[in-house]
Amino acid sequence: MGTTPNGLPYPEPTAAVAGGADAIKALAVATRITSGIVTVPTGVTAGNVVVAVTFPAGLFTVTPMVVASPSASTSFAGPSGITTTGCSIAVSARSATGDLIVHPAGVNCRWVAVQL
Repeated sequence: MGTTPNGLPYPEPTAAVAGGADAIKALAVATRITSGIVTVPTGVTAGNVVVAVTFPAGLFTVTPMVVASPSASTSFAGPSGITTTGCSIAVSARSATGDLIVHPAGVNCRWVAVQL
């Protein structure tokens, strides 16, 4: 069985079928990733809106990396307070000149958390 530079297992081309199954199971167990979508409430006044995100219980054993991306081109998002159990995602809407504006209706923010 081989391993990637970051330690993830994979079956070698010459490995027995049973060994390949074990490697795929080990890879599935080693993969620690989750994602979701949070929605900014409609009509929120200018400023940051902070939405709490909870990760599946027991998924992460160390603090994961979290990336967030809003659906509106005028909005910006950033995670904070990241722990093994969750984080907060702040979403703000800005005009072309950088001034805070009222959030557009129905802004979704996609996020992904990965343990490296």
